[in-house]
Amino acid sequence: MPQSNDDLFSRNLTHTQQLLREAEEVLQRLARNRAAMARPRVMVPALVEPPPPHVPEPPPPLELLAKRRRAPNEITHEERSGFTRLFAKRGFIVNADLRAISGLDVAQASVRLRVFRNAELLRQDGLGSLTKYYPGPRWQPLELEPHAAPPPNPAEINVTIGTPRDVQALANLRAQQVQPMTVVTSSEASGKIENLLRQLRSRRNVLLLASDVEGNLVGYLHCGLDEKRGDRIGSIYAFYLAPGAHQNARLRLFETAKRWLTQQGALRIRVQVPHEASPAQAFFAEQQFNPASVEMELFVGATVKT
Repeated sequence: MPQSNDDLFSRNLTHTQQLLREAEEVLQRLARNRAAMARPRVMVPALVEPPPPHVPEPPPPLELLAKRRRAPNEITHEERSGFTRLFAKRGFIVNADLRAISGLDVAQASVRLRVFRNAELLRQDGLGSLTKYYPGPRWQPLELEPHAAPPPNPAEINVTIGTPRDVQALANLRAQQVQPMTVVTSSEASGKIENLLRQLRSRRNVLLLASDVEGNLVGYLHCGLDEKRGDRIGSIYAFYLAPGAHQNARLRLFETAKRWLTQQGALRIRVQVPHEASPAQAFFAEQQFNPASVEMELFVGATVKT
């Protein structure tokens, strides 16, 4: 039986009202969710330990305050007195001298010596661990009370890097009955020291000079770096000591050469010593050297008499 228009209208109105109620429920649900998201969370406070009571730091000592207040280029009485004694004794100072006088570390002493150099109180000579400082144009020594100077210490050896200006000093040393620590080559036996110094133009060679407290040359060592098939080998070419030189001279020369070769990247150090028993063999054995090869000779020619 066909439905009338009133029945269709009533059914559509009922369906529409149901949809509106469902839509209103959805909106109310969204509103509740939005409110729940905006609501602050309940935070449980963490256990926080109270800070320790403030303890004021003790005031710095008066010596430290005096160092902070003085001018950057001002030299203290202790420093001037110590420098004056060392200049009178050996003519120069090094970083270790300032550390012994002022109680500074290596970096602090380097900065302080640089300040004195810029103020022309000191004059710098050399670089690195071999740096020396001499009196500068504005240096004023301190009048010291006369006192008995201590006797010179023969074990105090100073090692420096040689230059072409040291040719005459090396020639004078070789004129003495020097003690060879290495095998004497033909060029060295002929006294051609200039050949040795020509090799110093290369950065792979260095000449080390040892002097006593009075400035007398007591030995020298010539070493360099050789590369063979990618292997870096440090070689000691010449090593001589003056007659009566203190045994500390050869040790200081060798330790300085070993440090220099290591800085150049050497993996091992090689040296040729006489085959017969000698102080040189005993010394290098004490330094943990091991025999690596044996060099042998055969004389086949007749001696020509003139």
